[in-house]
Formats: sequence, structure tokens, C-alpha cells
Amino acid sequence: MGCNSSAAPRPKPPSKITVYYWGPHGEMNFYGRAIGIYLTLDQAKFPYEMKTPDKLPDGFVANGSSDPKAYAPPAVEIDGTCMAQSAQILAVLGEMFGLGGNTPAEKMQVLHALGDLQDVFDLHGKFESDDALKKKWFGYLEKKLNGKTWMGGTPEPSIADFHGVFSFVWIEGKKIDFSDYPNVTKWWQDIKTYPVVAKMLASCENGRKMVPV
Repeated sequence: MGCNSSAAPRPKPPSKITVYYWGPHGEMNFYGRAIGIYLTLDQAKFPYEMKTPDKLPDGFVANGSSDPKAYAPPAVEIDGTCMAQSAQILAVLGEMFGLGGNTPAEKMQVLHALGDLQDVFDLHGKFESDDALKKKWFGYLEKKLNGKTWMGGTPEPSIADFHGVFSFVWIEGKKIDFSDYPNVTKWWQDIKTYPVVAKMLASCENGRKMVPV
């Protein structure tokens, strides 16, 4: 069977979405691991409810539970079904709201980029002591962005770029220098000035932070 490059029909939007995280509404007062989720929902202009993790339904708890159904935050509830894992949540939201690519080729590139940005977050703590690892990853992203504005090669930011905001506020907060990589530097400046991201950044005042760094 040959590849079909046409866009698939978008799923019907959900009735209700709740994000469970400490977030800007909780006592920790930062956006944290839910950054990409909040940005995706804001970009989709979908009204969502924010609750702290202790409000997860059916007694599910955030940490320290022997219950195999326990969720580590952030978690989302979409029309009564809960899931955790930020990147996987973003993959679902991207499909729902058309922010994960439109054609099969775009979707492949966006999901690949989403995984890349998760890897960057997972490894960034080693960049200060392991220059070779830092060069490997920033060099990879630099090549990935050749001829592109956004990480997944889409016309506008996708879930990959919004998840990248989470990764890069940590990198910036730890003062990890990537100025030798012009494509990466330009992407970071562009995504920070994109309206939904700029609005979130501007909201970080009176003790509120993007991440606790």
C-alpha cells in the first residue's frame, strides 16, 4: 500500500479537559513540566480547568502510591479518561487540535522532534560537565533546523516547539551556552516571542516562575 500524504480528518474536540499539576494556580507557583500542555491548549484556544494533583479522580495520587494506576504529574483528564507523561499527553493533544502536523509526513517529523526535545531535557543536566554531549545535541538540533523555522518543519509552532520551551527554560536558567548554534539560537528567540509563549513568560512575576531554577 502506498503512502497517503493527504491530511486525515481531525478528531472531534473533547467536551472537557482538566490539567492536574501544582502549576501557576498551586502553592509551588511555576508552570514546570506542564508548560507544553498549557501552551498547546492556549494555542488551541480550548478552555481548560486547572487542579492540583491531589484532586485527581478516584483517589489516584501523584507520588508514593502502591496503586499501579497512580499518576505522576502532570496528568490530564479528557472527557473522563486520565493519562500522564507530558510528551504522550502532547501527542494526544496535538492530534486533537491539529498542532501535531497535518500530513502523515508532518506528523512523523513533529513526533520525532517531540522525542528529541524530551531527550534534550533528560540529558541537559550533563551538558555543563560533558562538553562532547552538549555539542552532540546542539549540533544535532542545529542541523535539524536547517531551512526550518520550527522543530517539526511545520508552518507554525507545534507540540514539539511548545515542549521545547520547557526544555530550554531549564537550559537558559542553568546558563548553558548555545550561542555557537545560530539556528538553535534563532528558534529560541522566535518561540519566546510567539504570542502564547510570550504571554506565559510575561506572567512570570510576583514570584511565579517558568521552572524552579
